[in-house]
This record gives sequence, C-alpha cells and structure tokens, in this order.
Amino acid sequence: MSPARSYVEQTRNTLLFASCAKEVSTNARVNVVISDKLLVKQLQRELARLEAELRNSGSNRRKADSAELLREKDLQIEM
Repeated sequence: MSPARSYVEQTRNTLLFASCAKEVSTNARVNVVISDKLLVKQLQRELARLEAELRNSGSNRRKADSAELLREKDLQIEM
C-alpha cells in the first residue's frame, strides 16, 4: 500500500483482498478411516435393515403406495 496516486489501483485491490480474506472461515474435521471388513459389516447391517423395512412395509401397502415410498426414500437419500 502506498499513498502515491500511481498505486491507487494496487492499494484498492490489496484492501479488497484483505476484506475478503477476513471473511474466510475454516472448519477442520478429522478423517475417519474405516477398515474394509468393518465397512462390509456396516453395509450388510444396513442392507438387512432395509430389506426388513421393505418386507414390513410391502405387506401393508399397495403398489401405488410403494412408488410413493420409493420417492420418500430417494428424498431422504438426497438429504
């Protein structure tokens, strides 16, 4: 930064950069490393839970209701 007229644009850009940099925030998180065996077990439990949920809801709903259920599940997955 300089008070000289020849550096007005550079001074302005420096101050703009500093203003933007002041707004930057960080959110550090620790990465979780899952072993392959643990991941497979976790996915198998999730699959079993989902299959049981489908069996229970399938006996209580008609086909039209199952399409609605699939849409609801897709929305939950997207969230």
